Amino acid sequence: MLTESCTILDDSNVNEVPISNEEYQKFLEIQQEVLSLTAQEAPTQNILDRICTMLENILPNAVSSLMIKNP
Repeated sequence: MLTESCTILDDSNVNEVPISNEEYQKFLEIQQEVLSLTAQEAPTQNILDRICTMLENILPNAVSSLMIKNP
């Protein structure tokens, strides 16, 4: 039996969040830096730390963390 465990994003209950051009550019810069670090084969911990730091800089009063599950 297949059950859906995720919300479908094209659901009418999901609203778009408008962002400014400046915010959009910041997200593109984050994406570019993460891709660059990945291409340079930077240690995973460094990449994850950088993602958290960049998100905290964009989102006021935010504290970012990641939980990693070991297989």
